[in-house]
Amino acid sequence: MPDDCLYDNRPLDAEALFQDSLLKAQMLGGFARAKIRFTALEGLAKTAQWSADMGLARAKLDWCASSNMASAMSSANGSLRMLQAAEFFCAEAEAKAKEWFGPDSHRTIWVDRKRLEVAGELQKIVENGAMDVFEQWI
Repeated sequence: MPDDCLYDNRPLDAEALFQDSLLKAQMLGGFARAKIRFTALEGLAKTAQWSADMGLARAKLDWCASSNMASAMSSANGSLRMLQAAEFFCAEAEAKAKEWFGPDSHRTIWVDRKRLEVAGELQKIVENGAMDVFEQWI
């Protein structure tokens, strides 16, 4: 189970399983394809967001433990890329959910909220800049 991989701190394994589900969905048709594709995209978004959160925590630890700005910035930049990936996967999942399940389905509403949450995190980083984020940790 991909979610178990996340709980066990194995995001690469989770991502591989979600990617595998995405490929398997391509072989199906109709509702089964839509449901599996949506679930895989949703999982990829969750995995990317989890990785981003861990990267930001790592950046904070690097900065607080040793004031190593280069390492902290590298972790923060990786987190930014993961949040961008999460936003992409959420948008893809949302489009599929609207197409197959309708705009008022619980799947569509959930992934729309997740997309807005990720977009908010991205906006905060972009508006505040990485330096401001690090200054908050001091």
